[in-house]
Amino acid sequence: MRAALTWALLGLLLAGCPTADDDDATGPPDDDDTVDDDDSNDDDDSVDDDDSGDDDDDDSAVGDDDDTTPPRWICSEDSEGPNGTFETAVEGPPFGVSRDQLTLCNVGDSDWFWWDLNAEDVITIDADYEQPAGNIALELYDADGQLLTMSDDLEDDERVWWQVFEDTRVYARIHLQDDPIGVPGMFYGLGQLRCFADEYEENDSLAQAAPNQVPFSILDLSTCLPDEEDWWVLEGVLPGDVMQVRSVFSTIDGDLDFELFAPTGELLESGNNIGPLETIVYWAETGGDYVLRTWVAADYRGPGMHYDLDVDIAGSPGECYPDPVEPNDSEGEATSLTITLYEDFSACEGDDDYYAIEAGVGDVLVIDLDFTHNEGDIDAFLIDPLGSEVAASDSSTDDEQLVVPVYLAGTYTLQVTLTDDLGGIPGNFYNMGISGPLTYPCVADSLEPNDSLETAQPMPNGDYRDQTICPGEDDWYELSLNRLEFVELNLGTNHFFEGNADAYLRDATGAVVASTTAPFGNEFFTYSVPETALYYLQVTLESDEGTIAGTIYDFAVLSLIMSTCSPDIWEPNDSYGAAAPINTGPTNGATVCEGEPDFFSFTATAGDDIQIEATFDGAEGNIEGFLYDPSGTQVAGPSTTFNHNAGSSGTWTVEFSLPSDSGSMTGNSYDFTLSL
Repeated sequence: MRAALTWALLGLLLAGCPTADDDDATGPPDDDDTVDDDDSNDDDDSVDDDDSGDDDDDDSAVGDDDDTTPPRWICSEDSEGPNGTFETAVEGPPFGVSRDQLTLCNVGDSDWFWWDLNAEDVITIDADYEQPAGNIALELYDADGQLLTMSDDLEDDERVWWQVFEDTRVYARIHLQDDPIGVPGMFYGLGQLRCFADEYEENDSLAQAAPNQVPFSILDLSTCLPDEEDWWVLEGVLPGDVMQVRSVFSTIDGDLDFELFAPTGELLESGNNIGPLETIVYWAETGGDYVLRTWVAADYRGPGMHYDLDVDIAGSPGECYPDPVEPNDSEGEATSLTITLYEDFSACEGDDDYYAIEAGVGDVLVIDLDFTHNEGDIDAFLIDPLGSEVAASDSSTDDEQLVVPVYLAGTYTLQVTLTDDLGGIPGNFYNMGISGPLTYPCVADSLEPNDSLETAQPMPNGDYRDQTICPGEDDWYELSLNRLEFVELNLGTNHFFEGNADAYLRDATGAVVASTTAPFGNEFFTYSVPETALYYLQVTLESDEGTIAGTIYDFAVLSLIMSTCSPDIWEPNDSYGAAAPINTGPTNGATVCEGEPDFFSFTATAGDDIQIEATFDGAEGNIEGFLYDPSGTQVAGPSTTFNHNAGSSGTWTVEFSLPSDSGSMTGNSYDFTLSL
């Protein structure tokens, strides 16, 4: 973010500021002074309007409006004011949204902003400006007005960061310390970022490592502090399992690395690629709980970083299996690629992979291969449109990178070779990222066409990666959901600087029932399903940035039955023969489920007056009751209030059933009282 102008302000005063008034060399500027309007300095004297001392535009002399006297600039308040004090502070721009063209007009002037934060949030606030036009200081205060931190160096821009430990409000003061160039005031820009602690905190050490049963996939994790680590226990790894540990993040935020440890504590593998993807592939000779450590190797934007984490488990394959883009075993079969991330390619011994990349003169191709060298050494070679090799990366360590300036336009061929097959599995897996100052059309993903509700793709629970959304073409997905299911959507763009995607959940009529429209990064919503029906997820491209048309995104859909009909303490009592015995008095906390009636038995003597009264919430479903005599004959009902004279002695039975279920929970709860 950069303020568009640094000291050019908003108005122009067309006249200079003379040293004397219209009538006199001293005193207030009135016209009735003893030195009258015919004085040598006024507009009416013998030195006329074309004279060297007049105000006329027709004179070339230095006293008029056309001479070399500079105009005067007027500094105008920006639209956020008045917010010059702690008490008049205004709510700051939303986190992730920058504000330019803010102004400070005089040395000592301040602008105050506030933001509400949650416990464990970490924020960064930037005030951007250019030093030659003046100097700005940035200070951060708590809700009581106590100074927390500040930045007031003598270079361009100021930045502060802070972590809070309880829900609170913070205040930022931006004030003009120096205005050296003689033009009143200056422009500045205000930007702010917020890092949210994820649900697995505190998992900042081995002792606090968060356990997860493998395999698992977690989106939108965060490390918010410069020295923060995340630790994970990978539970349930079996001997012979092939683990593929993968994290995805944005390189504009920084660089994330990780390490895999054996159950014994031995360091097994490291992922320290400089690209936006880290991968470890490891064949487990022994089973047990493995440990993963992740940390921020470089933090460019602050505060912290967001990332996705996957741990996939597969049995050791008997042979190297082909990836989805095979066959691409020759230049003639080369698979076309564009700028993005590609995951889960496989390199097999004696079976090279070929890819075609279009590039123009002036482009710089940057190709990153991410893999675990201990499972096999992979090398990469780039061939230009004339068939000449122009670059090679053939190290004997993890990962390969090619950086190639393009001097010849056309189709370049990337050859990927498994030079040495190592480790416990045949072949090796690799991921690939392609970047550079290139411009490409939007490439359809494998689920197209799904640009309308009518062509929506059915999507069960699961993770869906590398989907493409193009300008003017929404993506639609069909979800078959049941009443009382709880749906969670997590959607993230692989490169938020390539564009922002929003998501809407619609019912069968097209009405929006849930949505997420975050300004950048990950999107998230939850929804409790009121009725069993088809629902539709619409993903739309809210903004298109960067070097490719459209953007690449991943999303995960999870739907769970959050409310089930739970058995009560009298179960199983779903039949006449399994009736639960009760005594006189209240029976509270019973639950009846649709299709599973409840039966209760009690002893009565001939001539007893049997009184039963049940209470329940009718909005959750209507309950019906039936009374049976000792022979099993129904003598009353359907009702939930009985007043019946016992015609015989013995065991009597009352039944409660739920003919239809409604409301926000499955089944219905009820209480009843028996009196004799």
